[in-house]
Amino acid sequence: MVLTPTLIIGLVVIAYLISSIKILNEYERGVIFRLGKLLPEPKGPGIILVFAPIDRMVRVSLRTIVFDVPPQDVITRDNVSVKVNAVVYYRVIDPRRAVVEEAWPLPAVVVAYHVTYDGHPDAYPLHITSKILSDGQSARIPRELVYNKRLALTAFGSGNITEHPNLFYSVAIVQPGQTPAAAEAALIAEFEKLKREPVTAAELQRAKNQFARDYIVGRESDEDKARHLSHAAVIHNDITTADGEFDIFTGITVADVQRVAKTYFNENNRVVLHILPKSGGSR
Repeated sequence: MVLTPTLIIGLVVIAYLISSIKILNEYERGVIFRLGKLLPEPKGPGIILVFAPIDRMVRVSLRTIVFDVPPQDVITRDNVSVKVNAVVYYRVIDPRRAVVEEAWPLPAVVVAYHVTYDGHPDAYPLHITSKILSDGQSARIPRELVYNKRLALTAFGSGNITEHPNLFYSVAIVQPGQTPAAAEAALIAEFEKLKREPVTAAELQRAKNQFARDYIVGRESDEDKARHLSHAAVIHNDITTADGEFDIFTGITVADVQRVAKTYFNENNRVVLHILPKSGGSR
């Protein structure tokens, strides 16, 4: 058999056409970019032709995706510890949007205050204050910003109390249709309320129950015990504080919480950040 130029060209064309054949499953769609321009309709399912390098195809699955949310320990309003399990489902409805539109972040607001170091007498009521404000969905900040005022999709925070002075912070992911300024004002209002009004006895007991839960769960393994002993030896220079701090935490009073709030949650000690989507700049 003689390979004439015509035969060679024919074989190349046939090979090109075969390589252009793509098969899409019933649960898949092909989004086609032709010379960089998005075609108006996705292709598939079945057999389609993609003429590279003119065309570029992105496969998009329409199957339902399942995410298992790790178990969460929460405290109910009547101070009962409950372990909650959840599963999240999602699926792509519009393949073109799933490819063309990138994930777009929502605005976030951070309100933080400079606080003292671990081992300082004020560190203990600050830990409890952190739980009153942010530990669990029934804590003050999530309850007010997410459920009552509906300013945020989620809100959380922590007292980042370490070997050296650090930050006590709260974060709100702003609800669509709401403003970062409104979220900022609501976060600050929760800190101001602590200074103005004593926390309730129920809130304080709830926070102590959460501390006791963390104390027990955080010492289950040998590694956990070693970590707490090393923390006591290095940070407090007193290994007995690994267990001795339990009595200090359980002895914290409503007055202690209000005192540290008045000491640290002040305007001249405050840092506020607005983290905005790319087109909106940042502050």
